[in-house]
Amino acid sequence: MIKKVIVVVGLFLTTVVQAQISLGFVAGVNMCNEVTSFSLSPNSKANEMPSLKGVVVGPTIELMVPNYGIGMELGTFYSRKGSNFSYELYNYSYALQLDGYKEMDYLEMPLTLKWKFGPKDFKIFVSGGYYWGYAFGGTVGVEKAIDLTTGNQQNDLVKTTKMQFGDDESNKYNLIDRGYTCGLGVQIVRTIQLSVNYSYATKSHVNEKSIKDLLPEETYGYSETDFGISSKHSSFSVRLTYLFNSGGR
Repeated sequence: MIKKVIVVVGLFLTTVVQAQISLGFVAGVNMCNEVTSFSLSPNSKANEMPSLKGVVVGPTIELMVPNYGIGMELGTFYSRKGSNFSYELYNYSYALQLDGYKEMDYLEMPLTLKWKFGPKDFKIFVSGGYYWGYAFGGTVGVEKAIDLTTGNQQNDLVKTTKMQFGDDESNKYNLIDRGYTCGLGVQIVRTIQLSVNYSYATKSHVNEKSIKDLLPEETYGYSETDFGISSKHSSFSVRLTYLFNSGGR
């Protein structure tokens, strides 16, 4: 492990010393969902929630070693993630279906290694690394609540609730998101980059142990199930980057 850290630090210092620096700005669209798994059988299988559209935008700095096409990139982005959901909740007297969405706002910092190849005016690049995110806001919105017994809409449950973020058990969602990220793209006329990126969280953003705790308080009585839940962000994004001083790389 120590040897790996030394190698990474050595590569970083070499890149910084030799690098040509480019500042840029990134704007893009996220297609986000959540991969959710439950601790108790038969609910142990992971499920993907329907996708939710989000955004990613912010400054970036690119450090490339001249003549080798290798380097790294560090960004500081505003990123909106989340998913749509559809839950069926039951107890002895109710059968309810809830449809809605979860939106989470993060300050996200990806650090990636980057390799470019091709002529100066049209380069292909691949990237891969790790990202860290800090949650500063979010909402759970119930858009439809149907009593499955009568088919009637339960309007008192259709509402938006602010998420509670924190690292202790009194909060429903974790402040920190982190995971792997990779990308594939092209760079044209030395200053414009278009890329497709994928990221997958290694940490669950859920801080509670029951799916019923992720819903507005008014719905707790509709679910008697109490099983562990893990929910991780998974997102594709299409990004456009403009480099202000690419220096011909």
